[in-house]
Amino acid sequence: MRIFRNFRKSLACVVDKNISSQRTSTTTLTIRNVNPVLIEHLRLRAARNGRSMESEVRHILSSALGGNEKHETNLAEAIRRRFLPFGGVDQLEPHPPVPIGNPLVLD
Repeated sequence: MRIFRNFRKSLACVVDKNISSQRTSTTTLTIRNVNPVLIEHLRLRAARNGRSMESEVRHILSSALGGNEKHETNLAEAIRRRFLPFGGVDQLEPHPPVPIGNPLVLD
């Protein structure tokens, strides 16, 4: 099969630029030097799921990167969670207070 031989050295597929929008614009993604064992696993996985290899790659990418992750809306909470593995932020010493001078008077 000519298509399978082409997939052995590089994996090419069409990926939606913006999955969440209804745009019809697409771009081509080429992945070179893919291990032939991975290609065979992809082929088998696509067959199990009733999809083409190209469709299976799109499905894998949209599952991994489709924007299902929760974005942190509270910056303080995000910082606190980031520093938890290092002992948290509760033990940090606050910055010493800086005296505020009188406001500048413009004549």
